[in-house]
Amino acid sequence: MLKLIFVFLLTHFSVGLLFTILFISLKEIGKLYFRVTTLVACALIVFALLAKPFGDIGFFSLFNDDTNLAQRLTYVFFLSTSFLLIIYNIIHPRLHKPLIALSVILGILGISSYTVAIYQPLLPDSTMIALFVANGIGGALILGSVLGAMITGHWYLVQHKLSLAPLKNSAMIYISSVLLRIVLIGLNILTFFAIKEGGELVDAILSLNGSGYIFIGRIIFGLIVPLVFGIMVWKSTKMRATQSATGILYATIILVLMGETFGQVLFFLIGIPL
Repeated sequence: MLKLIFVFLLTHFSVGLLFTILFISLKEIGKLYFRVTTLVACALIVFALLAKPFGDIGFFSLFNDDTNLAQRLTYVFFLSTSFLLIIYNIIHPRLHKPLIALSVILGILGISSYTVAIYQPLLPDSTMIALFVANGIGGALILGSVLGAMITGHWYLVQHKLSLAPLKNSAMIYISSVLLRIVLIGLNILTFFAIKEGGELVDAILSLNGSGYIFIGRIIFGLIVPLVFGIMVWKSTKMRATQSATGILYATIILVLMGETFGQVLFFLIGIPL
């Protein structure tokens, strides 16, 4: 369980970060920013794959029909993303937007494959598959956007004359990601309420036992407080208090990390993607 949570966090941080920088202007923030963020994203994916989420899978096994298709696609898409990011840094800034956009697409496909590979026994129909995949993408957006916003905020500590647009964009993407995460979690709970087998599982998270306490912590510290902090970051940025915004983002990333970890633990305990 711990290894799968570790891989989830690293890969989703990476893909969400790439999605965030897609909306940051190269002219406004400079080339070094994109070198740093893309290399961070690449390193996160590499460390995740080195953890061997599916055990030992050799290179040639990726093209072997005897192995799990979703597992093979997970490696293929994430390795392709890493390779593309290396190419991006070699030829940067040429093909800047297309390469980042393509890496985001490959990353999302990697997340989707990883989701199916991990949760396949619990996916009886296409509706459930879509729900779990959407949950994975939502997790990537909230994790990556808060990391992207924090890195963006650091740029203002050394370049005081930067336009506020990059940090504003990062903050808005983060706030939107939190709202999307709240909607997806609500949809997950409602869906499992509608499933006969899911009724008891939903009762478990609403009861005041171990799972219930984790669920409360996941909602309060992983969604509500980060949303409030996101609004504070937005307001601080509008007042050009970029140092304050960056400080708030330090606390926010810890809370989001804790919330997403709680969500993964809850899944392994009761089987609902939260």
